[in-house]
Amino acid sequence: MHSIDKCLQKSIQSPILPKNELSQEEIIQLEQQRIRQREETLKCQIQRIDLLLRKLVGAVGRVDKKRSREANEVRKLIMERIRKHDDDDDDEGYWSDDSVVRNFACSMLCTEINDDWYYEMNNPLVRSMKVTFDEFQRDRKVDIQ
Repeated sequence: MHSIDKCLQKSIQSPILPKNELSQEEIIQLEQQRIRQREETLKCQIQRIDLLLRKLVGAVGRVDKKRSREANEVRKLIMERIRKHDDDDDDEGYWSDDSVVRNFACSMLCTEINDDWYYEMNNPLVRSMKVTFDEFQRDRKVDIQ
């Protein structure tokens, strides 16, 4: 009983103060900070996607040198679509690595593909893209750790 009384006395002597309201100036500063952080995140995401696409272009070139230019055009088109989504301020414009690879492969293979496309389609181009994607993901995991 003594410890409960002691705890109550301590709480009464040092109460938790109510949260201070933010001034209009502080609200504006916080919003500007959020905007800057979002822009930095989007820039980082776009750079990561561009790097992945460039690696995929290289994968195509290693298998079929004649299709390197086509692969680079596909990269540019995908990057343009991604940037357009970001300009629209659409949160669903975020592209996962897997989604980027599927879009690239779909364009290069000229066919609709499902989630297991790299297992179902057995050709050198698909294998090269899959190996490149696996290496990219492995490198990203090493960088994060």
